[in-house]
Amino acid sequence: MIDAALRYPSRAVPSFSLHPTSPAHLKGSIHPESRGLLTQLKEAEKMGDLDKAMAIRTCLSLDCPLEVEGRVTGWARQLFFDMNAVALGSPPTRGES
Repeated sequence: MIDAALRYPSRAVPSFSLHPTSPAHLKGSIHPESRGLLTQLKEAEKMGDLDKAMAIRTCLSLDCPLEVEGRVTGWARQLFFDMNAVALGSPPTRGES
């Protein structure tokens, strides 16, 4: 989905959000660096620290924990911020705590 949005930006509709703690992401092995960041992400979200949660999500989902911060730039990075800001500011759905 992301590949298509990056390849054909005029056809992309901002209707998805990356969530590094989704069940699909947790299958298989997780690098120790990512495991620590997932723990920090849960704590930041629990405490309501949206800036810290956004920074951690960006590292996990966009830049990659083992890469340089800011690896992804431009409109793709801005789209990520815009969409995750909406997701982080939304009330929890049923089953979330």
